[in-house]
Amino acid sequence: MTTLNPEALTNLNQPQQETRRDRWGRYQVLPPGAEKLVGYTRATTISKILDDSSSLMAWNSRMTAIGLGLRPDLVALVATTPQDDKKTLDSLVKRASEAGGATVRRDLGTAVHGLLERRLKDPSFVAPDPYQADIEAILSALADAGLSFVDGMTERIVVNDEIEVAGTFDLLLTDGQETFVSDLKTGSSVKYGGLGFAIQLSIYANASNLYTQGPAKDGSEDIREPMPEVSKSAGIVIHCQPGSGLAELHWLDLEAGTEALHTALEVRRLRKLTPIHPFTPQQATAALYGRQRPGQVTYVDDAWRKATRDRISAIVVDGHAQALANAWPDDHPTLKSGDPITIDQGDGISRVLDVLEKELGLPFASLPDLNPPPEPPKKSTRRRAVNDGLDTLIHTDIINRLNDEATQLPDASLEWVKKILDDAKQCGRTLALSPPQGIPAERRYLICQAIIALAVHRDDELAWTVLDNATAQKIPHHSLGDAFGTLRKAEAKAALGIVQAINNLDLIPMWDENGCRLEGDIVTAMKHGSSTDKETQQ
Repeated sequence: MTTLNPEALTNLNQPQQETRRDRWGRYQVLPPGAEKLVGYTRATTISKILDDSSSLMAWNSRMTAIGLGLRPDLVALVATTPQDDKKTLDSLVKRASEAGGATVRRDLGTAVHGLLERRLKDPSFVAPDPYQADIEAILSALADAGLSFVDGMTERIVVNDEIEVAGTFDLLLTDGQETFVSDLKTGSSVKYGGLGFAIQLSIYANASNLYTQGPAKDGSEDIREPMPEVSKSAGIVIHCQPGSGLAELHWLDLEAGTEALHTALEVRRLRKLTPIHPFTPQQATAALYGRQRPGQVTYVDDAWRKATRDRISAIVVDGHAQALANAWPDDHPTLKSGDPITIDQGDGISRVLDVLEKELGLPFASLPDLNPPPEPPKKSTRRRAVNDGLDTLIHTDIINRLNDEATQLPDASLEWVKKILDDAKQCGRTLALSPPQGIPAERRYLICQAIIALAVHRDDELAWTVLDNATAQKIPHHSLGDAFGTLRKAEAKAALGIVQAINNLDLIPMWDENGCRLEGDIVTAMKHGSSTDKETQQ
């Protein structure tokens, strides 16, 4: 611990390296006992979940309009871009907002952070005008409040393994008795951001460890250190608008921030639900029976219980009580327990009884199955021929990058990928890219890229849906590995485009009793899958 005298801050002079992140900007962290890196969500992302973003969106729209007024070239480009080319239009909107000044305050804020850090490292450093006054104002405000910097505790990454969240706090401050997490905010006001700030700093204060990313890409040289004892009830915000020469301190209620954090995490979970389903004739029939509609939790009635008890009794009397106990679905209540049984659980129990009654030769008395599982893809003995011999070959470094991307997947996702590739090999459809069994063909590369991009979902049904859309249902469905192995190059490009659109939320998977389908512009998504051509060519 030191005072405000910057000469004592010798431990701050550590070389900085670029933070290792995944493709979605999440911190790459090696969890305790794990062998593979995991993407931890940024604390700032979680802190914004509960924000009312309407004012920010309106402000950004104004900046975009101003930028278009200043840049007639961007207006012309917008006018000549097809309306379904979302990627190009998004890029033009971003350029226009930047031209209107949307990033100026953010960039100045980043600069003030950097200038303060340089001042702490080098007491002789003088920031360029007018920002030297900002640095002096910050130091003066802290000194007046009796607060000092904790040595070595600036710009440190922290991780919370329980919720898989990571972030970087600006400073730790102490009043000599207690230590506080602190962040420097450079916006025009902190009046409306208090809740988000409290969530952000509560994540830091309740972190599992300090985390230092080592030079090894696989995280094997990363270092964990104990999180210092900091206040869990209070944090400190330093507010300084760049160029103002003024600095103010604000207390943050971190107990309220922790409460709001739990709400934010629950909101994030709820956003992944799919509460809307199409109404089908099957559901109309179910409604007539008083049974369950999608998204509605209802329970079996007395008539079902009575009929099911009779069936169970017949099986037990016939001497097969143990066989029934062994076949009873996991986590399904028994009728004897008297616990509520949902419609889905009831259908599962009925299917078990169906099988036992058939095997034992007992009377078949199943109740109607109103939630049947989707039919498996039909198999075919037809085989599609593929030929990689004349295909475009790709560079070794491209293959190495793809392998690196695969190794960064979570263990479960990587196993899903390996299962598909092994299955393809067993079906004589090897997708290997390296000799002796492999061919560095562009077709294979595109297929592997699509499988790896799809692995974050680990959903076979979604994979079949991607294949069906990419091939117009032309592939005989022997298995997932066989189906991927039979893709033509154009189909592989289309599949990759669909998966990328799913991961970018341009296509939304929807599940119902008929299986999985995709909501969105699939045709455009398939066209964008060809964007890798230039990269893969020799």
